[in-house]
Amino acid sequence: MKNELSLKQLGATHVLSRDLSTPEVIAEIKKITPKPIEYAYDAVVYDSTQQLAVDIVSLSPKGGHVALATPYATITSANENVKIAKIFGGATPYNDELFKTLYHDKLYEWVEKGFIIVSRYSIGKLQSILVLNTNKWLAQQS
Repeated sequence: MKNELSLKQLGATHVLSRDLSTPEVIAEIKKITPKPIEYAYDAVVYDSTQQLAVDIVSLSPKGGHVALATPYATITSANENVKIAKIFGGATPYNDELFKTLYHDKLYEWVEKGFIIVSRYSIGKLQSILVLNTNKWLAQQS
């Protein structure tokens, strides 16, 4: 894959091709972890990636939560146990409390515990990227 090395240098432990079908992605995830996926965050904001996130979480017996990085998403789930949150990362009145809690109470703690790694790689104008350390997070969930 074209960007696999760069993504792994940023902290990704696994990289899947965007050209895989939904069943292929699900099969690859099952190779990575036997645990069902209960949380998904889609930052790409294409209908196909949003639906993929919902489909993956729908396989969990308990259901779960999907966060879509747009307030305009139209994706729904046939599984009533899958909750979909439409979020937007900009400063707007409806998410001020969320950002206060996230940045004040959680973000520093997650960096300190190693759940999020501050990367020093530069991509275009983006100078620093936060990468979720999924291996450490999953170990804490066991």
